[in-house]
Formats: sequence, structure tokens, C-alpha cells
Amino acid sequence: MTEDVAPAPEQLELDLEVVPEEVITHHASRFEVARVDKMAVGQERYGHNAFLGIDQIDMAMDELVDFTNYAAMMYVKLGIIRDWLVANQFPIGRKLGAK
Repeated sequence: MTEDVAPAPEQLELDLEVVPEEVITHHASRFEVARVDKMAVGQERYGHNAFLGIDQIDMAMDELVDFTNYAAMMYVKLGIIRDWLVANQFPIGRKLGAK
């Protein structure tokens, strides 16, 4: 994944309801670049359209197990980060459905 740089944090408001569109676009673009890069690596490694002969259901099931492990680890990490943000009085936004 490329290590391009988002707008400097000091240039951003810490209000998640007013995140500049270019910041959202920046991160969405990074995701798309990473996705396309991974596809290119896979095609180079395994051949164009090699996925047609692979049991993708089994692969997806294996990946889901990995993903849920990563999700559990990220849940803990995000909880720690959230606690730090709250303790340091950073605005983290409102809960969905809250008025």
C-alpha cells in the first residue's frame, strides 16, 4: 500500500460531523488503490482469471476466520483509543440514533 499523506491533523477540525470531503476522498482512494494493487499481485502470481478454477468459497471461509480475529483485535485497540480520546476530551461524535 502506498504511504501517501492525508492532510495534516493540525489542519483538521476534530469534529467528525464536519470532516472535509478531501479527507474522506483521500482515505477512500487509498482503499481503492490497495484493492487494485492486491488484484494485480494476485494476477501476476497466479495468472489472469486463475480465480475461476479456485474454490473461492473455501478461501472466503478461511479469510473470514482471519478477518474475525483481526476484528476482535481491532475492537480491543479501538476501545483503548476511544478511552484515551474521551479521557483527553477529544470530540468523538454522537452515537447513531442519539439526538
